[in-house]
Amino acid sequence: MSLFQTKKLSLLFIIAFLLVVLQGFHIQVQAEDTDKRDTAHTLWEQGKNAFNERDYPTALAKFSDSLTIYKETGDRQSEAELLTWMATVNKETNDFVKALNCLKESKEIYNKLNSKPGEKSLSEFKNLSVKDVDEVMKAFVFFINGRIDEEAKDYKSALKKYNNALQLFREVVGKRESEAHVQVCIGDMHLGLKNYEEAENNYQEALTIYREFNKEDHDMGKTLLSVAAISILKDDFSKSLEYANKALKIFEQIDDKKGMAKVLDVIGTVYFGQGDYSNAQVFHERALTLYLDFGDKENEALAASDLGNDYRLLGSFNLALKYYKQALDTIQELGNLSYEEGLLFYGIGQVYSEMGDNKEALEAYNKAMQIIKKNNDLIIHGEVLIDIGVANSYLGNYLEAISNLEEGLEILKSSKENIIMDSKRAYHQRKALRTLADIYIRLGDDEKAKEYDLKRKKVEGTESNIKMRQMTYLLDYGHLFSKEERFDKALDNYQQALALSKEIGNKQYEGTLLISIGDTYKTLGKYSKALDFYRQALKVSNKQKDKGTELETLFKIALTYIQQQDYQNALDYCEQALIIAKEIGDKNDEAYCFGMMGIIYLEQKESEKEKKYFERALRLSKEINEQNMTWKIQHLLGLNASNSGQLEKAKGYYSEAINTIESIRGKISVEEYKIGFIGKGNKLLVYNNMISVLWRLKEYDEAFNYVERSKSRALLDLLGNKIKLKKGKDKELNQEEMKLQKKINELLEKIRKEQSKPKEKQRALIKEWNMEVERARKEFESLLINIKQENPELYSIVSVNPLTLKEIQVLIEPDTTLLEYYLDGSNNDNILFLYCWVINKNEYRLLVQNVPELYSKITSFREKIATLQPDYEKEARELYDLLIRPAKPYIKTKKICIVPHSVLHYLPFQALVNTCPSEETIACYLDNLLNDTEREKVEEHLTRCDNCFQQTILLHSLRKETKENGYKEGDPTRFLIEEYDIFYAPSASVLKFVLEKRKKDTGKVLAFGNPELDDKEINLPHAEEEVESIKEIYPDTAIFIKDKATEEKAKRLSGDYDIIHFASHGELNPESPLFSCIKMAKEKDEDGRLETHEIFNLNLENTSLVTLSACETGLGKLTSGDELIGLTRGFIYAGTPSIIASLWMVNDKSTSDLMSLFYKNLKTHSKVEALRMAQLEMINGEIGRGIVRGVGGITTSKEGEDKPQLSTTVNGSHPYFWAPFILLGDWK
Repeated sequence: MSLFQTKKLSLLFIIAFLLVVLQGFHIQVQAEDTDKRDTAHTLWEQGKNAFNERDYPTALAKFSDSLTIYKETGDRQSEAELLTWMATVNKETNDFVKALNCLKESKEIYNKLNSKPGEKSLSEFKNLSVKDVDEVMKAFVFFINGRIDEEAKDYKSALKKYNNALQLFREVVGKRESEAHVQVCIGDMHLGLKNYEEAENNYQEALTIYREFNKEDHDMGKTLLSVAAISILKDDFSKSLEYANKALKIFEQIDDKKGMAKVLDVIGTVYFGQGDYSNAQVFHERALTLYLDFGDKENEALAASDLGNDYRLLGSFNLALKYYKQALDTIQELGNLSYEEGLLFYGIGQVYSEMGDNKEALEAYNKAMQIIKKNNDLIIHGEVLIDIGVANSYLGNYLEAISNLEEGLEILKSSKENIIMDSKRAYHQRKALRTLADIYIRLGDDEKAKEYDLKRKKVEGTESNIKMRQMTYLLDYGHLFSKEERFDKALDNYQQALALSKEIGNKQYEGTLLISIGDTYKTLGKYSKALDFYRQALKVSNKQKDKGTELETLFKIALTYIQQQDYQNALDYCEQALIIAKEIGDKNDEAYCFGMMGIIYLEQKESEKEKKYFERALRLSKEINEQNMTWKIQHLLGLNASNSGQLEKAKGYYSEAINTIESIRGKISVEEYKIGFIGKGNKLLVYNNMISVLWRLKEYDEAFNYVERSKSRALLDLLGNKIKLKKGKDKELNQEEMKLQKKINELLEKIRKEQSKPKEKQRALIKEWNMEVERARKEFESLLINIKQENPELYSIVSVNPLTLKEIQVLIEPDTTLLEYYLDGSNNDNILFLYCWVINKNEYRLLVQNVPELYSKITSFREKIATLQPDYEKEARELYDLLIRPAKPYIKTKKICIVPHSVLHYLPFQALVNTCPSEETIACYLDNLLNDTEREKVEEHLTRCDNCFQQTILLHSLRKETKENGYKEGDPTRFLIEEYDIFYAPSASVLKFVLEKRKKDTGKVLAFGNPELDDKEINLPHAEEEVESIKEIYPDTAIFIKDKATEEKAKRLSGDYDIIHFASHGELNPESPLFSCIKMAKEKDEDGRLETHEIFNLNLENTSLVTLSACETGLGKLTSGDELIGLTRGFIYAGTPSIIASLWMVNDKSTSDLMSLFYKNLKTHSKVEALRMAQLEMINGEIGRGIVRGVGGITTSKEGEDKPQLSTTVNGSHPYFWAPFILLGDWK
């Protein structure tokens, strides 16, 4: 064999050998590939099982391992199909970018293989044509992009993409299940957009599809749960429970703990919405337990938050705080739920508020607000602002509270929510309006309070549950009828609402209504019936574990027993209430409870026990900074000390109470709110008791200081702050002001034209127009306040301290004695204490007496004078004896300044009559008063009196009135004006600012006479003579009469003259004093009514005197804080130191004569001397005797209605003609 052949055989052998080896290797590789595919398949199946169990991390790990093997083995078909599963897992774990990449990669493989998904692919892709695969792939891309937008909370964009996906799934036969999934997502988007009806429609579509497949799995349960949640938002709680229970059954069947937890959470929320907080707490507790079991931190926090809400409304405040703080800790640990963190701070704030710790509440609310503002949730933003306002109101920050509440209301008004959100919004609107009404009551503005109360009644919620809505309205109207004392109607409304609350199972309302019915019966004095309903309420609250309502009911029962004088039962219920208040950490109610127990012991005259409980109440009220409660408790402790004879201690407590009151007042920076503040809520009683104690301690100067602290404080603050009201006004508010003023003017013009017709032809619309004018004026007043609130830097008024008695003495001129009066009628109807300080430069005296009939005497005296009755002297003498005679020995000057108080503002002191008694007459007076009984009483009290006249006053306060009053018959009549020069001041402290404005007259006079008013019947021909006579006396006088005497000229020229004289009609508007006016001629845009609010804006810094010879220009609305609001107040504020005005409607001719005399005297005498000389001439001179009753400028606030007066012939010496005119302010 050749070498070649040998080599050839060897090569063939090698090749054959290699072929055998390679073939074996191939067989081995094939075997290895088969093993790998088996492994990949196993991993795939394991991933599917994990996927079905919703264990997505495990599923993804298994799929990833399987995919790696398929890539190694080159099984592209399996690779593509597995990628569809991986896309779904990534979608479920919200990793949408990876999901999209998986889908794209899968589609590219199918395209390269020119194949389609097989049996192993996701169910959505099985048995599809190539074309259908493309459609489904597109649908999935839309779907996943929708999920990306949903994650970014761009619900509108997500909705579009989901709808595109839905359309594509519908085009592919057999993809109903996928369609159901997309319907659920679309429903979720509508839910996010608060389109609740559309959301439910989508969920119901999905449920229909699931039922076609008999599918009772997680998806079905989740969708049922979504319908349950929607039903809560639609206020349909029975439907919500039905669907939630169906969902719970499915989750229990498939042992889906997460699903079960969510259903339990929703069921708890249903009960919460129904007011059944006890059941709500049970289900939320079960949900929380499950969340804790499987470590779902986010839902754990939300469930804990729900429990906080449950316990808060059950009144278990400590537990509420525990769960809120637990939820807060969890959320802060997660670090990505800032909105929920804001809600939790809000809840915590509400708990602190309920516990009475409003300072802590504000701190929590402010933290909540910082977070919530960023999330643009208008409803919650508005709610938090309202609760901030409520907290501020409790802290006495009234203006801040008003601002918060108004802003919160505005935000809620602008929010566009639906169904339950509207109901929620309505609840907070009512809460805000109720708080505003309460604030305005405390500020003394009853009209404003009533306005807000009526607004609250008109607020409508949109509860889809018609019975819930009816129940709410019935409850509100029950409260309204109760306030109007229409108790039968109130009870009827409450009973109807109670029946509805039982029908729909709202336990919260049931308890509230039972209490309201009990309150009504208590008010009617039907205590046994009241107690019956309170006990029913107690039973409901006990069953519900509602600690808050239980506490309230226990207080109600205790108060009822107090009214029945069953003090032991009252104490028993207070003790029960105290245990609950301490248990839940409610310091506000704990303090209230101690206060109530103190009152029980006060009623039983157990002084030591009373004091102990009041002290405990005080400590707690101070701790929580509840100033309104604090001053009341301080006052009660003062009473306790006073009743025990511990006057120094009483003084200390009253001083603390007044300091607390004035601390609250100091936070009020708008004049209108300051005006009635002290006069409301029994605050004046504290001042009265303080003054009484100081009198008993003989600390008369300090008593005077407290009198000044209680009187005319708002005017004092105005003068002290020197604010001008027109600077920098907001343009929009200014336009609104002009609009309202125009509306008022148009209505007044309509009324004037209609009244110019004969009465039988006048339309009935006049009454309606007058009512509309009053409404517009109230609106205008509110707008002026808004202007001040909107510009605090311009209008904020800081409290000014009144002058002390010593400072007043420094201020008083040597030739002046000040008589300052103060009336205290706070004790009972039979006692009216009159304090009179007689003060001159070097000394003072305090005189005190009981004058129970003072009001009736003043009313009778004024009526007799104003109607020209000749028999006025009896009242004139009696009033002289009460008000002047006791002070007379201490009046050592020719000039007196009278500082009136209360009804004394309406009294013309100058017309009081003295019978000139001698010393013998006084001795007779004393002898006549003293009988044996009175002598015994006097002996007990004489040690308190420094002098005989104080003894006289004391005797006078103890005796019954005698007909003769101790006078001798035939004593000559003498008016007080014949004895003294008399001028007036609103308060002694105001004198300081008035005297600072004293100016030297240069003789420049601006005089307006008989303006053209388009009504001949109210023509004042003597007013023209009046201003002409002034020009004769003061040549440098600018006169404007008839159509030249315009409002526009008065405003434009007033700042350039020393004296301004108005001889025109005045109009007093006691209901809306800012609209009291001087009637002028019209011109340009002016309506011819120079109103008080416009006078405030005049600049009268150069003006020495304003004379108002018009009707009732010296009167105004007298508030309980002794603020006289009217024309005189406006002129003082505008800058003039002196005003002459009238106290009743005056006669045209007599006024003209008196004014001519006054100005003639003014050339050479002081203002007070000039007025007195003119009045004396009217009493004794030829001019006075020559006057008989004539026509006068008589107008009241009701346009066109004249007050009838008796026709008689008396001469000018009658006080009707001369006595109405008073000098207010600077006498010189």
